[in-house]
Formats: sequence, structure tokens, C-alpha cells
Amino acid sequence: MTEKPYPTLDDVLIEFVAEFEQPTDEAIKSWIYKYPEFKHEIINFSATWIEQEILPGSPEFSSEEAQLLVDRAMSHAQNILFEQEQAAASNTTEVSPVKSLISEAQKCGIGVEKLVQDCNLDKPLLSKLDKRMIIPSTIPIKLARQFAILLHRTIEVIENYFNKPATVRSNRAFLAREKPQISSQQDFAEAVRQSSLSEEQKSRWLSEIDDLGEKDK
Repeated sequence: MTEKPYPTLDDVLIEFVAEFEQPTDEAIKSWIYKYPEFKHEIINFSATWIEQEILPGSPEFSSEEAQLLVDRAMSHAQNILFEQEQAAASNTTEVSPVKSLISEAQKCGIGVEKLVQDCNLDKPLLSKLDKRMIIPSTIPIKLARQFAILLHRTIEVIENYFNKPATVRSNRAFLAREKPQISSQQDFAEAVRQSSLSEEQKSRWLSEIDDLGEKDK
């Protein structure tokens, strides 16, 4: 008897399109359950599919409105994966707390470049978050959720990491004669404005912060 060949990513996505007319929540969840090894690829593919459904080439949307719809589509698809991973994580015991976002990403096979890209950051901004130099209450929940997804951790663990004291100001503090000083923390919005992100990227983060502020009122 010939053993059935292991499906490739192309096989999985082609079958996904053939099986479902639209990438509904149920469709995405069922396919992730069926092919857990391709869960991130299925999410990214579904987000692109949703984007195409939302934006069929109609000129009625401005570029800003179109991008907002795309962002919502991406967020919706990623939230499905996030909910599943959070449910799975809640049934297991955390082995250890996060000691560094960057080192944790490396354990997951994610380099700095990909971490920066997937979290919509630049390297200095990532470094500030990694060293807990950002005021925790000003960090958007969307960013904490993205770290949780990428690092396969619960959002509570990520938030606990941000709530720890900031690290020392310099990695070469041992060479200084004076006692190392703890870095002062910065507002996330201020850090974004000082970053090398594009104006469009800055605008997206600042709008997330504005939305958070409105909800807190």
C-alpha cells in the first residue's frame, strides 16, 4: 500500500480555496485545526483573501480608508489565531517568564529583522521595548497581542514583562566608575514620534493610542 504523501503548503491552500467560498471564522479555525503546522501561513493567506474581498478595486475608498480596511482584515484574521493560541496556552503551565523579547524571538526561530517587520517597529523602538524603557500603560494592546502571537506566549506574560523595571542604561555599565543608572521610561507615543518609522506607520500607531485613550475616558 502506497503511503499518502505529506501535504505541502500549496496543497493546503489550494484545498482551502476549493473547500470554502469565503475565509469565514469557521473556515479558518477548521483549517488551522486540520493543518496546525501551517497555521501562520493559513492566517496570512486568509488575511490577503479578506483584503481582496473588501477591496475589489473600487475607487470609492481613499488610500487611508483602504489601508484601514486592510489593517482591520489582517487584525481580524490574526485574532482568530491569537484566540486559539491563548486557549491552548491557558491549558499549559508557563515554563519560564520572558527575560527578553529579542532572545525569546530567537528561541522561536525569529530574527530581529522579522520581529521588527511583523510588529511594525524600527530597531531602536524594539530595543526600547526589549529593555522596558516604555511606560507599560502607554503600549497599545495590539502590539502586546502581536508579541504574544509571535512568541507563542499569553498576553498576560507579555504584559508582565513590560511591567517589570527598566534595565540598566548601558550594556557597558561595568566599565563605568559610577553606579549604573536605571533608564527612565518614555511614553510610547513619544518614542514613535522619535523613531525612523515612515509617517504612515507613525500615524497608524498614534491612531491606536488615540483609540485607547478614547476607550479609557
